[in-house]
Amino acid sequence: MTYKYHTIKKGTAVIVTLHGTGANMHDLDLLAEAIQPEATIIGLEGDVNEHGMLRWFKRFSPGVFDEDDLFLRAKKLSSWLPELAKQEGFLLSDALFVGFSNGANMLAALLQLYPGIIKKAALLHGQLPLDKQPVPSQKATVFVSAGKTDRMIPYAQSEHLAKELQKAGITVQFFAHPYGHTITEEEIVHIRDTF
Repeated sequence: MTYKYHTIKKGTAVIVTLHGTGANMHDLDLLAEAIQPEATIIGLEGDVNEHGMLRWFKRFSPGVFDEDDLFLRAKKLSSWLPELAKQEGFLLSDALFVGFSNGANMLAALLQLYPGIIKKAALLHGQLPLDKQPVPSQKATVFVSAGKTDRMIPYAQSEHLAKELQKAGITVQFFAHPYGHTITEEEIVHIRDTF
């Protein structure tokens, strides 16, 4: 597993992005700029190739994840992130992690498996990737969004994610819009207000 990333150096605030299926390390740059124009952006890229589409972990079919692979890749990413922070000169605890869809799922897996590594995260249109794995108690602030007509990640799954994070003592801001698997301007405003 070899993770790729790019950096847009701006200020001391840092936003780390994890793209959705079929995208790449640059896909969420404009979103990150809209959230905080003066932040340094670090765009990460998943290394799973599914028929030419990049992902963060393997799946058997849409919504059915290869949990063994997810455990492996979450462990690898959790080990790599401190190295990235040291190399780029920022604290993981200060960074805002933003993930969309599959990227949000990977961030949710890190919250489930490696509590404490992420303190601030925006999980956009994601779900709890490991249903049988409880979310450990931890201190973090997480924004969770959902689309009420989302056919990729059903609204109920994103809502369930938010509830499970809250049970773990995480401060959760949940936002839903009436559209599908897309990020809206209002969503961005709510992310800004949360962090």
